[in-house]
Amino acid sequence: MMLPWLMVKVYVFARTGSNNYAQVGDAHDPVTADESSGTSNISITLTAVQLATITGWPTASGDVGDVDFKIRSEDKAGNTTDTEDASKVTIHVD
Repeated sequence: MMLPWLMVKVYVFARTGSNNYAQVGDAHDPVTADESSGTSNISITLTAVQLATITGWPTASGDVGDVDFKIRSEDKAGNTTDTEDASKVTIHVD
């Protein structure tokens, strides 16, 4: 388990359907002490161009569908932890 005060970067990963998760956009780096401790929220903005890079992104093909998002956190030593499926966020795109 990663101790929150050691978190230095967070990444957004996304997928559609049964495709593999892939990083979308840039890492949120550095994570502040307040963000790492949970005192402040971490805010990550993704552009339309970044979203369109997701394999199977629904609007790129004219289709509709669900996109799953997960967060990967990285500590000072380079260890990573992904959110579990129970914590993923699914967004329906149409």
